[in-house]
Amino acid sequence: MSERSLPQTDFRVSADYGTIAKSLTPVEDIFGPTVNLCSKINGTASPNGVVIGGDLYQIVKSLKSYEFGLLGSYSLGLKFSYPVYTVTRRPSKLSLKCK
Repeated sequence: MSERSLPQTDFRVSADYGTIAKSLTPVEDIFGPTVNLCSKINGTASPNGVVIGGDLYQIVKSLKSYEFGLLGSYSLGLKFSYPVYTVTRRPSKLSLKCK
């Protein structure tokens, strides 16, 4: 981007696992509680970072290529809060040997 004199672009990614609904209109859209939660936890991601909700964490926590850290929790207004995790890629063993 700098070669083309364009400004730096930062991002925040949030993801979770759960039920969604699709619109029946010509313009496809998804909505539902999972999408709403992702929208709400997105701001907790660091710039250029990824956060996931507790349901997705339960599915992916055994992946050895990534590290997960409990960032905190989001209050859903219910008895319990919903955990939010950061996701980072583990350095590969090959890259560690090359240093």
